[in-house]
Amino acid sequence: MPADWIHQKGPVMRNVASLFLEYARLDRKRTGVGLSVKQLERWSELKSRLERELSQSPPSAGAERRDSIRVPTRLNCAFESIGMLQKAVITNFSRTGMFINTSSPLSIGSKLLLSILIEETGSEIEVTATVATNNVGPSFDLKRKGMGVCFTQDVPEITEKIDNLYEQEIARVYGDGDESDSSAT
Repeated sequence: MPADWIHQKGPVMRNVASLFLEYARLDRKRTGVGLSVKQLERWSELKSRLERELSQSPPSAGAERRDSIRVPTRLNCAFESIGMLQKAVITNFSRTGMFINTSSPLSIGSKLLLSILIEETGSEIEVTATVATNNVGPSFDLKRKGMGVCFTQDVPEITEKIDNLYEQEIARVYGDGDESDSSAT
């Protein structure tokens, strides 16, 4: 497949969506009940391929350590900072964390309660997180202020909501794909 397959339309783009959704479902199963050897090999293959093909810039120093591939997004959120409620925008999202574009990033190691607004339903997901990076936005845009956070909550209901939102964002950005060629099971 050509290196620019992500930017193409039609069947190739449906294939990207299918591969990303297959990856997301295997990743969810990997951290839940676990994967068979064959499924783990497929997960690893998909993760490497998607990281390579979806990257629009050189990988950051921590990219190879991420548990989950990021998907670009624009979700509204709120968090408390210095006793004040701050509103911000999430610019990328994964099963394990996100980057929050904010002019008031918290210091590394700070714990926060993050409220993610799901505009389609008017609902919110509240999740605890810890700041892992700050003032280093996606694509090495040093002018973009914000913070990378890792989810710290291990509540099955919240994890399921995060997983569902992740898959919805993949489908929104890359399309629903064609489920007929999935080998996730």
